[in-house]
Amino acid sequence: MLEVILQSYYVMDEKLKRDIIKSYGSIEKFRVLQIDMLQRFFAWVKETKLPIFLNYGVFLGYVRENRILPWDNDIDTGILEDDIDKLLNINNQELLLKYKFDKIDILDKKYHIPDTKHNSEHFRVWNINSISKLDFIDVFVMKNSGDNTNNIYVKWWFQDSHLDRKYYEDLKWVSFLDCDIQIPVNYNKTLIHQYSKEWMIPKIGGKVLKLDKEYRDRIDNRLAELKVFDNEFFKF
Repeated sequence: MLEVILQSYYVMDEKLKRDIIKSYGSIEKFRVLQIDMLQRFFAWVKETKLPIFLNYGVFLGYVRENRILPWDNDIDTGILEDDIDKLLNINNQELLLKYKFDKIDILDKKYHIPDTKHNSEHFRVWNINSISKLDFIDVFVMKNSGDNTNNIYVKWWFQDSHLDRKYYEDLKWVSFLDCDIQIPVNYNKTLIHQYSKEWMIPKIGGKVLKLDKEYRDRIDNRLAELKVFDNEFFKF
């Protein structure tokens, strides 16, 4: 399993690599910690019945490559804005400690949309006994569009995107890296919402990566495994 996870680090930022190695001893040990956090976090999600799902880069990695993307240094999850109260109400220290997490921080509001109920951009769940600033899982708030529609709004530097909230409400449990995780059922709709119709093409900062044959085959095989082009969810 680890051999599959730890490939292709040539695309990770060199400064980030150095920081990770300084804190954890090696990239491999850092990935092992991430996977352990992922397993514990979603065990907590399952017990609390929170509608939290894998999101953004790690969700893209699951669908497109069945791994954490080689350049990813954090684990992103999501929750709908209307479900924030459920998260706040369940935030008690005893249950967090059961799954070896320390606390939940409410962070800034980078992409705050006026007239929405909550101001928080996202929440950060810290690993117990954190040894670096990377020992966390982010829970991003998927904002209501604020335009009297049923849409969820996502703003990236390359796009503003709206999608019917039903695609984030329809969730299922799947296995990923020997962990049970919760994800949106319709991969394609949610990934287009977050990354455009080109989500199948590996990019960093909007630039297409030059891939070796091993990397291309990995993506082709994964999309074939998920029957991406046969599944009604993936019709463009």
